[in-house]
Amino acid sequence: MTNTTNKIRALFLTALMVFSVFAGSVAFAGSAAAAAGNGQIDMDQRSIDIGEDGDDSQTFSFDYTVESGDETVTIDVSETLNNDVEITDASFSGGPVEGGSHEVDNGEITADVTGSAGDTGTVTVTLSLDTTDASTDSRVTHVISDSESGEEVEVEYKLFEETDNPITDGTATTETIQVGESVTLVTSGEEERIEIFRVDDTDDFTPVDTLHTAPGDRITYDTSDLEAGEDYKVAFAGESASGADITLQTRDLGLSAELVDSTVQTDEPIEVSAESNDPQGAYTAVLLDSDGDEVDGTEVTGTFTGSGDADISIPAPETTGNYTVEVTHDDTGVSVETDEVQVEEAGDEDIAVANDSVTDQQGDIAAITVELTETDQGTVVIGNYEDDSYQANISVEDGDDDGEVTVLFNTYLAGMSTGSDYSASDVVSAEGDDDTATLENFDSEQQNLDDLLDSGEYDISVSTSPITEGDASTALSNEDDLSTLILEERSTDEMNLWRASSDTIEEIQDEDAEDQVSAVDDAVSNDGLTETDMVAGSDDGADQLVFQVSASGLEGLLDATGADSASEQLTTATDNGNVTLSIEQTEASTGNNQDPKEIDVTSDSLSVVSDSDENVYYIVFDSSSTDQFEDGDAFEAVLSIGDARLLELDEDDDDVENGLSTDSSQNESVNATFDYEAAEGSFDDPTNVTASENVSIEGETNIAPGSEVNVRIRSGDNTEPRFIETITATVQADGTLEATGFDLSDNAAGDTFTVTGTGTFAAFEEADGNIVESVGTSTPGTDDGTTDDGTPTDDGTPTDDGTPTDTATPDEGDGNGGDDTPTETTTPGFTAVLALIALIGAALVAVRRD
Repeated sequence: MTNTTNKIRALFLTALMVFSVFAGSVAFAGSAAAAAGNGQIDMDQRSIDIGEDGDDSQTFSFDYTVESGDETVTIDVSETLNNDVEITDASFSGGPVEGGSHEVDNGEITADVTGSAGDTGTVTVTLSLDTTDASTDSRVTHVISDSESGEEVEVEYKLFEETDNPITDGTATTETIQVGESVTLVTSGEEERIEIFRVDDTDDFTPVDTLHTAPGDRITYDTSDLEAGEDYKVAFAGESASGADITLQTRDLGLSAELVDSTVQTDEPIEVSAESNDPQGAYTAVLLDSDGDEVDGTEVTGTFTGSGDADISIPAPETTGNYTVEVTHDDTGVSVETDEVQVEEAGDEDIAVANDSVTDQQGDIAAITVELTETDQGTVVIGNYEDDSYQANISVEDGDDDGEVTVLFNTYLAGMSTGSDYSASDVVSAEGDDDTATLENFDSEQQNLDDLLDSGEYDISVSTSPITEGDASTALSNEDDLSTLILEERSTDEMNLWRASSDTIEEIQDEDAEDQVSAVDDAVSNDGLTETDMVAGSDDGADQLVFQVSASGLEGLLDATGADSASEQLTTATDNGNVTLSIEQTEASTGNNQDPKEIDVTSDSLSVVSDSDENVYYIVFDSSSTDQFEDGDAFEAVLSIGDARLLELDEDDDDVENGLSTDSSQNESVNATFDYEAAEGSFDDPTNVTASENVSIEGETNIAPGSEVNVRIRSGDNTEPRFIETITATVQADGTLEATGFDLSDNAAGDTFTVTGTGTFAAFEEADGNIVESVGTSTPGTDDGTTDDGTPTDDGTPTDDGTPTDTATPDEGDGNGGDDTPTETTTPGFTAVLALIALIGAALVAVRRD
C-alpha cells in the first residue's frame, strides 16, 4: 500500500482575524465599540514559526468598552484544541480586563472586567501553544464574547505545513520536485488565487488545480496528484499560464515499502524492505498503530544503499494488534505506508533434540540437530563430567530462522584442548553458513582427555537457559529435553577395486561435493564404474583406478586437517603420515633379481569422493600418472591407518612419535590386488555388412566400460562411391562395443573397406570389411550357388548352356543361408510364366555382376 502523505517540517500558524459584529455596532458595549473602529481586531504577527520543538505563541488585541462593570470576557478556543493544538498558557494585559494568566476550562478562557461603565482600553491576549501534534491544512476559529451583550466576534486563522524553501510570487524559477513532495507557495498579497497548469507537448496548457491562500498569503501544495516527468506552470493572482515564470518539473521518487512477514510475535522484529530512486538518500521509519498514531520508541533512521534499497527492522511492540510501518524520505517528506502487520503474543520458548538418539563411530563427526521454538538461542550439553570425565558446553543460535541448528561434534578432536594447535571451533561448529554453535568451555578441565573419546553412551541435554562464562549449571538445572549420543568403536574394514574412464570420473568430480556420492551411484548403475581386478593402459593413457575403502572414524581426522575438499583432506593426511596409501608390485610378478616396483602416489594423482554417512571413501588414482606399469605386472594397493589417537596408542609409548605409530604392525590396513594389461581392442576380421542405411560394426576391448572409441570405416581403393565415416561407440560392461548408424546404402555388394578404432589410448587392430548381399556370405559380389562356407551346391541337374540351375537363393532372414540342400517351395498361383520371368531376372543379375 502506498498512501503518500507529507511530513511536517515547519508548522506555521497564520492568523487572519476576521470579525463579525452582530446587532449593529454594539458588540462589546455599543457605541464604545463603534468608536474603536467597529471592533477591528489587530494582530502583531501574521505567521509564527513554531520551530522543531513545536513551542510557539499567538498574540492578538482588541478594544473594549465596559458596559456595567460586572461582565466577563470569554474566548472559545475549542476548535484550536480539536485540531491537536495544546494551549499551555493564556494571559491578558492592558485595558479594563483582569490581567495575568488564565486557565483553559472546558475549551474556554474567561477573564473578569475590572473597570467601571464607560471605561475603554485595548486588551492584548497572548496564547502559549504546543503544536507538536497539530493537524495540518485546517482553518480554525476563536470566538470572543462578553457576558453582558452576548455578542460574538470570530477570529479565523490557518494551520499549514511550510516547506524549507517556499516559492514566492515574482521570483522566476524552475524547481525539480518529486511527485508527492509538498511545496509552499507565497503570494504577494493577502487571500489570492493560485492556478496550476500542465505544460503539454504542443506548448498548450491544461489546468489541473486551483488554490486559494485565504486566510493569509500562503498555502502548502501537495503534489501527489501530479504526474511524474511533466512540467507545470504556477500562475499567481490571475496570471496567465503562458506568462507564469515559475515552473515545477516533476520526478518519480519510486518510494515503496513492503513487509517481509505479515505476522510477527511480540519478541520478534518487524522487517521492511524499502526502495527509492534516491540512492544514499536518508529515510525515517516509524511504527503506526491502528489509529495512525506513532508508537513511542519505534523511530528508525538510515540511508538507502547505492542501489536505492533499505532493509529496515523495528522491534515489535509489547501490545498485540495491527500496525503499519511508515517510511519517509527525509529530503522531500514523501512517505509510504506498508500493509498491516499483525503482532501476536509470543509463545513459550522451547528447545528439543530432533532424535531420541544419535549414533556414530569414534573419530567421526556426530551431527546433532536441535529444534528451537519461539527462540533462536539455546544450550546443548554433551556428556556429564562427573560420569564421563568429559563435558562439552555448547551455545547455539539459529541464524537463518528455520527453527533448527545442526551441531557438528568432532569426536576425534574432543578432549584435545591442552597443548594442541586446535581451537574450540575445530571441535564444534554448526552446519550451514548462518547458524552458529560455540564450544564455551574449551579451556576447562572438562575438555582435557589423553586419548580418543571412549565408545559408549553420552547424554545430550538441551535448554533455553544460557551458558554463563563457560558454566552450564543453570542450563542443566532447567533441562528442556534429553537425548543420547551413542559412540561405537571405529574400524578399518575393507578395500574394493573399481575402474572407470577418465570422462566418467570427470563427470563425477564436476558435481558439487554434496552431489558426488549420487553421481558415483549413477555411474555404477550405468556400468560407467565397474568392479575389477585389472586395469588397462598404454603410453597414451590408462583407466582410472578407484579404491573403495570402508573405514569408520576417519571423518574427524580428515576435517581436522583444515583443508576444504575431501581430496585435499586425504592428501594432507597422507603428507602428515596419519594415513598412507601405497601401490607396490607383487612378489609373484616381479622378475628374478629385481626389486618390486613402488608406484609414487602423489596428491596430483589422487582425488576423493567421501560418503561419510556410509563410512565409505572412493579414492581415485590416475593410472596414467606413472610410467612404471607394464603389461603382465600385478600390484597390491594398501591403505594404512597410522594415527596413534585413532589406534588408541599411548602417546608415551616408544613406538609412537609425533602422534604417529612407528611400528607398522600396529597399524590398521586394508588392501586389494590388480593386474595391469596393455590396452587393446579388435573388430571382426573380416567384417561383413550389407549395403544399408543403418550398418553396425562390432568390436571388443579390455579398457574400462564407459570408455568411448571412435570407430572409423574407410572405403577400399576399388570401391565406388568412396566413403569415410566415423561413429563413437561406448564400451559395455562385458568389454564389447557397437557403433551403429553407418550409411552404406549408396554402395553395393563387392565393395570393400577397412575398420579402425581411434580416439582412445587402446591399440585397435585394423580389420578388413566387405559389403555382401547378406550377412554370412563369404564371397562378395557373386551369385554362383555357393553357400556361406564356399562349397558349391550340387542339385544333381546337369546344365550345358550356362543357364543357372534352379537352386535355392539364400533369403535374408529365412534361416537357410548356410544349408547345402536346396529348399523347394510351392507357392499357390506361382505359374510357369512367373517361373520363367524369375529365371530371366536371375540370369540378368548374373550377367550384370560379371
